[in-house]
Amino acid sequence: MTSTIKEIEAWPREIATEGEYVKMLLVGDTNIQNRIDPAEAFKHVMPVLNSADLLFGQLESPLSTPSTDPANPDIPHKYLWHHSHPEMVKGLEAAGFAAVSCASNVTYGSEAILNSLSTLDSAGIGHCGAGRNLEEARRPALIERGGVRFGFLSYTSVFWPVGHAAGPDAAGVTTIKATTAYQPGPRSLEMPGAPPLIVTTPDQAELEAMENDVRGNQFLHALFGGEVIPGKKKPSPTDAEEGCLVLAG
Repeated sequence: MTSTIKEIEAWPREIATEGEYVKMLLVGDTNIQNRIDPAEAFKHVMPVLNSADLLFGQLESPLSTPSTDPANPDIPHKYLWHHSHPEMVKGLEAAGFAAVSCASNVTYGSEAILNSLSTLDSAGIGHCGAGRNLEEARRPALIERGGVRFGFLSYTSVFWPVGHAAGPDAAGVTTIKATTAYQPGPRSLEMPGAPPLIVTTPDQAELEAMENDVRGNQFLHALFGGEVIPGKKKPSPTDAEEGCLVLAG
């Protein structure tokens, strides 16, 4: 028996020339821990990261001094977890991250969240998905590169039911609750042990809140600095001059 392996093309590493296009690179879970020199965390992939005009990633640990007390872990329900020391932000700085998303199952604890956001602010790294309250947590991270403005929002469906989600007066993360149910598969009777169907349904109110964040005037105004005109088919010269975003209905 023979098999054919399709050769994968090399990752394009050329740096964008001004006026041609803007290259954005998205990075998944990023958690820098226990490094003597955090700035070297990404040294083996720096050519790729440096090829991007805009680098955005998921911060998979708050930047807050980790606990050394076994009786008082950083996340009580995740006993072996340790937050990242604030010094680890030097790795994000060296890599050139413009902004990070913070909504996750491990962005936990109001003090840790506030410490982390303060550390990111001091490093000049934008953030979204966590804040001192719900209004702040739902604000987009706005970055401009090459005359193009980018907006990022962040949410998590995996969170602890107490002390995790941001509230009107409570620090936390932006959430979308979801309910997961298991149903017998269509061939369960004839195939015992067949995997079940997994059905996940988002909380309608929180889903609508997220959609409003994306479509709402506040986000679009922050991005484009102008009025949103729903239902208008073609932008007029006046719209462009006034910085309006025109949505086709």
